[in-house]
Amino acid sequence: MTSSGDSGKQTYQISGTKWSGYDLESFWGRLQYYREVTSPEKSFYSEDSIRTFAKEASALEKSKMNEKGEAHLTRQEFEDYRLKKLVMASSVSPDSGETIMWATRTSAFVPTNIPIIVGMLCSPPTQMYTVFWQWLNQTYNAGLNYGNRNASSTQTTSELLQAYCIATGTAIGVAGSLRAMSGLMLKGQTGGIAQFLTYFIGYAAVASSSSANVYAMRMGEIKSGVAVRDEEGNEYG
Repeated sequence: MTSSGDSGKQTYQISGTKWSGYDLESFWGRLQYYREVTSPEKSFYSEDSIRTFAKEASALEKSKMNEKGEAHLTRQEFEDYRLKKLVMASSVSPDSGETIMWATRTSAFVPTNIPIIVGMLCSPPTQMYTVFWQWLNQTYNAGLNYGNRNASSTQTTSELLQAYCIATGTAIGVAGSLRAMSGLMLKGQTGGIAQFLTYFIGYAAVASSSSANVYAMRMGEIKSGVAVRDEEGNEYG
């Protein structure tokens, strides 16, 4: 960013991902970038607003960005542009250009998960409740993984259904087995140890089934690979 005497305007780098202001070559820069992208406030924009943001951001780039990827903007113009790009990054598939369903946007992860987590923690530790909440949690995770997949790798409806069954079936199987074993694990335990073991059983079920969920729902990407692009969007195969 460089200063200019033209009515308080400054020169900003807006090509590729430089508009973010973070060094995406570093872990810390990527962490800060995704902290903003996944912020829940980015989820509360309608599909119409997101389409408008996309058109306005594109229009600004075409009219004000030079061959060096720079744009001469006021601070407010740049902040408005940056907000639109962040909302688009959390709500629009970079491969297909389609708006991601609200519940499966990365920015909606926290508000969507709160009722699921509350249900998992507050329900009685019975086999029925364990199976239900694990199924619901992994169904949501399957949707999240599908919504944020790399769309350059396609899967048939049959493959998606198979992946969903593997993901949720693993969750139910692991959670149900651990819950059935919990009687032996908790036998003779009281107080803090019993509480710790109860939480550990739930954690083990969620962690193992979530890992299987990622693999199952991204199986197409693992098998056939994904398109590789540079920061300008040029595809290299």
